[in-house]
Amino acid sequence: AFEVIVALTERIPKLLEKDETKLKLYLEKLYQYSLETDPEISQDWCNPKTESYFDEEFIPEENVSTTLTIVVRLIECLGKKFLLPFISEIVLNLIQNDKDWRYRYSAFMTLGEIVEFIDDISHIENLIPIVFENISNPNAKIRYSAIYCIDLFSESFNPHFQDKYHDKVLPALVNTIKDNVLRIQLQACEALQTFLENSTEQVAGQYAQFLLDNTFQTFLIKECPISLREQILAVLTELINSCGEKFKDFSEKCLKLLLNFFSESFQNQT
Repeated sequence: AFEVIVALTERIPKLLEKDETKLKLYLEKLYQYSLETDPEISQDWCNPKTESYFDEEFIPEENVSTTLTIVVRLIECLGKKFLLPFISEIVLNLIQNDKDWRYRYSAFMTLGEIVEFIDDISHIENLIPIVFENISNPNAKIRYSAIYCIDLFSESFNPHFQDKYHDKVLPALVNTIKDNVLRIQLQACEALQTFLENSTEQVAGQYAQFLLDNTFQTFLIKECPISLREQILAVLTELINSCGEKFKDFSEKCLKLLLNFFSESFQNQT
């Protein structure tokens, strides 16, 4: 039914454009559907099995994925100026529910999905502190969705987001690399890469020592998964690129740590 309605709307936008009551009802039912996902968080979700996170084709739960896809299609056919206020109201209502993780998770996943349609960060500035707070939420899927938002904010609103929020984002993401859920650790690295890729030399240089100390701390743990090590190396690559000349002071120590690690790893294999 959801597919039929959105397909009709794509052909005849006025069906919903001229009837806000029907539009609100459709969106309400759509988000009710998104909340019907399994309340249990599986170990398969928590611990991706691929040796490389680059190979991980993560798709949100079917209900959530369907909802997000339809929301994007509606924005494209009805226009962002018309539809975003309706979606924003739903997101705000979902965020306020802290009894069931699926509400806030659905809200953050929606927020990340619609970022590309938001022209100015000021339109969602009131939500950014809420996203930051939930990076350390006790529920793993809420943590994941908050980090997912940070990743997309870093890409869509650079360099303003980096310049204004680096003191909040970088310590939070670095701390999350030490999370006890592998998927959270991997996504934190992904968000760090995006944040650093779009950072100025000044911002990156300011946190170089802090990032190196904390990422290597995790990297050198004997039980560190291969996929996480790969992600940390990708973070370090972005840090080096963003720091430019400012990385000179750290290059010798960084090289020494990496060479020692690879030397020890080779010896353990022989």
